[in-house]
Amino acid sequence: MGNFSKKGKAVVFTAAATGATFAATMFAPMSLVFADTTATVTTAEELTEALANGVDNITLGANITGSFTVSDTTGKTTIDLGGYTLSSLGETSSAHAITVNIGAEADISNGTIVANRKDAAIYNNGYTTINANVTHTGTANTSFYAILNHGDMVINGGNISGSKLSGSSLIENGYAASSPTTGYVPGVNKEFPTLTINGGSFADGLITVKTDEGGITVINDGTFSNKNICIESWNDTTINGGQFTGAGNESVCYAGKYNSHTDGTLKIKGGKFTGRSLIASVDAYTEQAN
Repeated sequence: MGNFSKKGKAVVFTAAATGATFAATMFAPMSLVFADTTATVTTAEELTEALANGVDNITLGANITGSFTVSDTTGKTTIDLGGYTLSSLGETSSAHAITVNIGAEADISNGTIVANRKDAAIYNNGYTTINANVTHTGTANTSFYAILNHGDMVINGGNISGSKLSGSSLIENGYAASSPTTGYVPGVNKEFPTLTINGGSFADGLITVKTDEGGITVINDGTFSNKNICIESWNDTTINGGQFTGAGNESVCYAGKYNSHTDGTLKIKGGKFTGRSLIASVDAYTEQAN
């Protein structure tokens, strides 16, 4: 794969003088906008280079392992996994397989992303659309979210799965705590992250889909299963459709609030639910008057 030129404009200026002496300079700008770029990548170095240079359409030509960031804010970056697998590094500190920065847009499809240990397969602070398989292989002591959303995300399909022994939720939409390191940070992420699920299969993790502080989740379709809780809403979740199966002693859904950053709303407008009970609810927080 050759070097990529960063997207932008090349501007050419022309000047002309009138009269015997130089009286004025006339500028006539002409701009050339580079066409959308396409690349097939087979190594971590090539994928890093393509993303850094704003290539619009990237296709994997081999399995790749590494940690990669989508940061181009000039347009959508399409990542076609090409039927291959993109894997995280699996280090003890976070080295997520794909991070999407605020202001960037990514469309990821047609393959598998695998994360393990303290990595997420996809960590989104921008706008990300997913139609791909996502797996987290961590255990109780080495777990993390398969998908962590602090921006806007749409999941249209794919098999999203985690370990049955995981100590982390499969998907977290929102913030685990209202602190500078795990909460909303202006210019870094979105105050009220949104997650829309239109389809796909979602299984396991400690909780399958958790809507945390500030998160707004809409589930239109898909199949969801867990021996624990399938859907947990600490803030705002709407279920319009889908199939939800709780295989253990926990309720299929759970809603509650624990501080002033949570709302504990769960709206069920459709769907099929199978399990010991439909909803468990708790309000462990009472807001104090000033």
